[in-house]
Amino acid sequence: MLDPEHYYLPWDLSWSPDGTRLAGGGFVWDTVNGKKLVKLYDPRESDVYPEGQLLASPQEIAADRRFQAAPTLDATGYGAWSPDGSLYIGWNPNPNASKNAYIWDTRTFKIVARLSENSKPFIFGWSPDGRSLAATTNDDKLLHVYDSRTLQELFSVGDGSSWVLFPRWSPDGKLLTAGFYRSDPLKEKHLLIWDGNTGAELVDLPSQDGYTIMAAWSPDGKSLAVTYERNVIRIWDTTKWQVKQNFTGHIAEPFAVAWSPDGELLVSSDTSGQIKVWNASDGQEVMGLAAEDQVFSLHWSPDGTTISAAGGHCIPIIFRVWSTTEDLIAYVKAKLVWRELTPAERQQFGLPEKK
Repeated sequence: MLDPEHYYLPWDLSWSPDGTRLAGGGFVWDTVNGKKLVKLYDPRESDVYPEGQLLASPQEIAADRRFQAAPTLDATGYGAWSPDGSLYIGWNPNPNASKNAYIWDTRTFKIVARLSENSKPFIFGWSPDGRSLAATTNDDKLLHVYDSRTLQELFSVGDGSSWVLFPRWSPDGKLLTAGFYRSDPLKEKHLLIWDGNTGAELVDLPSQDGYTIMAAWSPDGKSLAVTYERNVIRIWDTTKWQVKQNFTGHIAEPFAVAWSPDGELLVSSDTSGQIKVWNASDGQEVMGLAAEDQVFSLHWSPDGTTISAAGGHCIPIIFRVWSTTEDLIAYVKAKLVWRELTPAERQQFGLPEKK
């Protein structure tokens, strides 16, 4: 039985493009020492602070922020960093809070803009160049795309009958897709690819595996990983729009999926709490973990060594990934600490006393 505090845990933990920060659930953390740096809002309260409450010195907060573009970093989630790391967008999940989404300047952690509560935006995705911002909504069940500088709406897509989930831009920003959570079992269960500039529908990917939940572009844009209702992940060739790889092994709906920055690994999670890391080329499982509840969001660190997992009232997980056994052995060797055994330990293991 989950205690009430679990309901205010982060549903999403996303990395800043330089890898020095993690944000989610109203907090920003330092990724090196795990220290809380800023409190943007308290999900137990209905108000969002006009400017973030600093929990560390200004020097600590400003340290190591390089504000450089990171095109391989997925800028999508319940809270999302802009590609250069200078902005962060998020919303307060408290049911009594206003349904605005707020944008903070990460230099000052002051609110610089907000998306209107009229459509209740809650999942966001920045285009790779940072000029466009996509937001899915609870109210009208559409995907809205805005000019990120003026917040003027450019277009909206969706049929209004299903929740649109996790907008994902192709690495070149020309294409846009999103998953659907179908509430009507009689509706068609497919994945749509739109023109990222106009919203025109370009590709309709059919499904024989139930509704499509989430999609993720490979860093080179040549592959698209899609999770499906019936415990399947398919990899589509985006040049031919044909399936080239199938991943199986999840025991429940595989919800989230994300590529490693080098495109060699995939991580996925399902609604039972399973987390799996796969070899992207052959679908072989590299490692697996189990969370205490549903995992709805996954993000790789920019250096590809660490994954954050959160969502569904589970305690967030941050775990290290190794692509080969040799890498793991090298890591263990590097972290070994050598010391002499104590007299008690020598006696325990039947070793003679050291002279």
